[in-house]
Amino acid sequence: MTYQLKSQSEAIDDLNYGLHAFQNDNDRSLPRFSIDEEYDDDWWQLIQASNGFADLEPWQWLNSDQVLVLDLPNHSERVYCCVLGQMGDEYGLVAYVGDQGLAMIHRLFAHAEKIDRPPLAQAFHLSLCRPGTYPEEDRVFLSVLQMGDEPEEHLPMLRVQTPGYAPWIPQGEEILLFAEIIEEVTQVAFDYQELAEAFPFYEQPKWFYRKYEVGEGSTKKAVDDQIVPASGHQEWKDAEPLVSVLELQRIKKNTRQNENWIELGGAFAPFSVGEQDGNRPTLPWLQLTVDHFSGYVMHYELLENHAALDPCIFVQSVQEFLLKTIDKVGERPSGLLVNQQELYHSLVLLCKKLGILCKQSSQMHMFEETWDQLLSAFDDPPMP
Repeated sequence: MTYQLKSQSEAIDDLNYGLHAFQNDNDRSLPRFSIDEEYDDDWWQLIQASNGFADLEPWQWLNSDQVLVLDLPNHSERVYCCVLGQMGDEYGLVAYVGDQGLAMIHRLFAHAEKIDRPPLAQAFHLSLCRPGTYPEEDRVFLSVLQMGDEPEEHLPMLRVQTPGYAPWIPQGEEILLFAEIIEEVTQVAFDYQELAEAFPFYEQPKWFYRKYEVGEGSTKKAVDDQIVPASGHQEWKDAEPLVSVLELQRIKKNTRQNENWIELGGAFAPFSVGEQDGNRPTLPWLQLTVDHFSGYVMHYELLENHAALDPCIFVQSVQEFLLKTIDKVGERPSGLLVNQQELYHSLVLLCKKLGILCKQSSQMHMFEETWDQLLSAFDDPPMP
């Protein structure tokens, strides 16, 4: 039986229904923000660090395009920080951790396409809320930390973005690391309050860099320099097909090749579900194939977030997904467009074995259009 492709509107309805069904089936009780008494002291340090940053108002002389690189004592990865607020739309601080954090910085400043799998970077985000705008879920801090009513000045909204998870308040060791990042950025900003020109902008060949020498008695001394950032380019190895040669021969024999191209992409779903063994909601991973010319949706699949986070599982899931698409349609496309390097290197050799031309492209308009419509439709739950 020939597989009937779905028009974009029909497919959006089906996708929306499927997403809501998945959400309901996996609607393990979503956790609420809470503070473990064990970390009360750490939270106080984080709140005090946030208040110190807010009082200094470093956005008065630092721009979000100036990257501050920190080598923190007792932390193995560099932290890449930007002060927010000079444009007057949001006041705060964002910090990206490690090599993947650097890749995130490059992606943001390169204005990468909006539909893309984000680098696997941990990010810390401090946002200073004006009176009356403090999120309701964050008000737990006012009572637990005995801060009384909402003050007249700003209150800190503190979030940690972990790949595959919804943004959440810091947990465990993240609390003190977040506090240390804020303290050190505040100190750097204070030290250079009259020397803001010492901070290069992103597009310059060197960035501001502060490392710390730890002496006797755990005393630390700041050493400032400039550093040439890595390019963010990553060496990739093409993944071998995970199906047998005989299976590939069977697929080629039983499916004729048409002249069409298809677009294959993936992104985290627009909702979170409760994690079974933790207190941080997870974001499922959605894979989608769309006809490049007509926009007809060919196949979709919703997976647990680890399918996008574990490189081995990712390769296996996307190869299986492409083969399922071919099986449902009953034909092999002439070409495949993908929007991510991970997808390209996971599929290029498999496509070659199947006689399909595989290209990475930022011009996947049908995929992006379908995704945008899906996000809009998801705001309105489907009728039962």
